[in-house]
Amino acid sequence: MTIERFELLAVARPSFLLSTYRTGSTLLRLLLDTHSEIWCPDEIMTGPLMSWLMQVVEAGIESPIELTHTRLELEEDAQLDPRVVAEVREVLDSMMTRYTYARGKRGWCDKSPHNTRYIRVISKTFPDARYLCLHRHCLDVVQSSLETYPHGFEPVEFAEWAARYPSNFVEALSLAWCEATEALLRHEARFPDRTMRLRYEKLTSEPEATTESVIKFLGYKYEPDLVARVFSSPHYQRTTGGDAGALLSTRIMKDRFGAGRKLNWNRALSPDTLQKVNRLLADIGYPTLDPHSVQYDVGISSPAGGSVAQDTGPIRATEPGNDALAQRVRDLFERRIVARLRAAQKAATLVEGTFAFQVTGCGEWTIAPSNVEAPVTTGGNAETRVRLSANHVLELFEGSLNPYIALREGLLAVEGEVRLQHVKGLFRLLVPLDG
Repeated sequence: MTIERFELLAVARPSFLLSTYRTGSTLLRLLLDTHSEIWCPDEIMTGPLMSWLMQVVEAGIESPIELTHTRLELEEDAQLDPRVVAEVREVLDSMMTRYTYARGKRGWCDKSPHNTRYIRVISKTFPDARYLCLHRHCLDVVQSSLETYPHGFEPVEFAEWAARYPSNFVEALSLAWCEATEALLRHEARFPDRTMRLRYEKLTSEPEATTESVIKFLGYKYEPDLVARVFSSPHYQRTTGGDAGALLSTRIMKDRFGAGRKLNWNRALSPDTLQKVNRLLADIGYPTLDPHSVQYDVGISSPAGGSVAQDTGPIRATEPGNDALAQRVRDLFERRIVARLRAAQKAATLVEGTFAFQVTGCGEWTIAPSNVEAPVTTGGNAETRVRLSANHVLELFEGSLNPYIALREGLLAVEGEVRLQHVKGLFRLLVPLDG
């Protein structure tokens, strides 16, 4: 089916963003969703949905081709009844077209990382779709995963490998990366004309050029201000629907590479696993790993020249004397935030929730964006209460500290009701603050 036939049949144009976890798929989905003609929701898991629907249809039509859920999920040579595929496609087309057109858009893209285990089911159901295969360096995926899931691996793909190697999570996550990467490379080889390979490092270091090539590959006209609008545009995301850190960002971090050097990976990886990782890195286009050093190259040059091989971390505010620091915090809440809320009064009234910030050694302020008369008060009741240091509150509102990362790293504590959409609304309105 050509792009023109999608329009002729009044069916929304399908596409899929395939990746493993912690590869920047939420950032790319936000960029796609910002486009005026693309609906890219959070993780809606159409791959598993197709698999289960196929079993329902098989039973309904009494198909002679009987496949188990596991075979649909994993087997390369799985044969599907064409009548089953056609009916499942009809169901998905109908549902996704309705939701896409309701937003005034023409096409949709599913970015669920779990779909990587269902690539065969997806490609048989949507052989005419466009596919984006997003890759990230193995060691950066491992380090990001260890930071994001400190209390247990939520993705089943990671949990399964961790159960096999309970004393070596670096080995386990590297093998999980290998499994997903091999599936992506097989898909790229099978559908070269309908698949575009992307690398996280290129997306974040050259977001405008990379996003433009992606949009054009999907068959849409590029919108020059798209990247500039990504974090100010509304995006619906459920609590478990993707990376909250990306949703709460105010800018694209262009140098978050090489964090895996912290892992002592050259001691953790077995020779067989290192050989496998290096083979796949080379296939994707990364330099291979040297086991004699924890440093490594992701193949991206910094703006000043040379290879970017480390994560610089968040920018930290310079700490003046206590009195000067407390005065900066008071000025933040009592002048700068108030000025922003009053300047954007119409938008402020749409932000739900009340937020109390208890700043160590400085005081407590409550922000109620929809309260036109008194948007910021000292003390008071609030639905959400946040405790943090003076330096961290300045970094938070000036845009150098991501609130999700701050929470994950214990730089702030939150009590009461926390709704992701309310927090996103507040920070989209206020961050970064002017001087």
